[in-house]
Amino acid sequence: VPFMSLQPKILCQDASLIALDKPAWLLSHGAEDVTSALTWLQAHVAAKGEDPALIHLVHRLDKETSGVLLFALYMLGLLGIVGRLRKIFITLVAGQPFQAENARRLRIIGLILAALEVSRYAVWAILLLCAPDSPVRDYRPNIDVVGLFAIGVMFVLAEVFDEGVKMRKDLDLTI
Repeated sequence: VPFMSLQPKILCQDASLIALDKPAWLLSHGAEDVTSALTWLQAHVAAKGEDPALIHLVHRLDKETSGVLLFALYMLGLLGIVGRLRKIFITLVAGQPFQAENARRLRIIGLILAALEVSRYAVWAILLLCAPDSPVRDYRPNIDVVGLFAIGVMFVLAEVFDEGVKMRKDLDLTI
C-alpha cells in the first residue's frame, strides 16, 4: 500500500476534541514536511478556514498501529476565557469593574467551562458508538470536581457583579 494513499478519517468532532481514525503505517506526528495524522488534520482544518495551530495531539499511536487518535481543541475555549478575563481585568484596573457586561462575560466563561466539561463525556460516548473495539472502551471519564467548582464560581461571581451594578446605580442616584 503506498504511504501517500493512507487517509485518516474523522470519526467525530465537537468543540474541544476531534477523534481521528488513523490507518496503520501513517505517523501520528512528525515534521511539518512529512505527512502524518497531525499534519493531515491541520491541513483539513486550515482548508475550512480555521486555525490549525489550535490542534494538539493528545496521545500517539505507533506507525504500525491503526486506531483512534484524539486531538484537543480546548485551546479555542481557553482563548475565549482568557479574552473575557482580560476585558474584566481592564475594567478592574480602570476602577469600574461592576458593569453589566462583566457579569455577562463571567456567565459566558461559566458556559464555556461547562461546554468543555460536557464535551469530554460526549466525545467518549460517541467514540464508544463509533469504534466499540477501540481502546476507548476501557476508558471511563472521571468527574472533574475542580472543573465543576470553577463553573459554579463563575456563575456566583456573575451574580455578585450584577449586584455590584445595582449598588453602583443606587449610589449614583444618592445625593
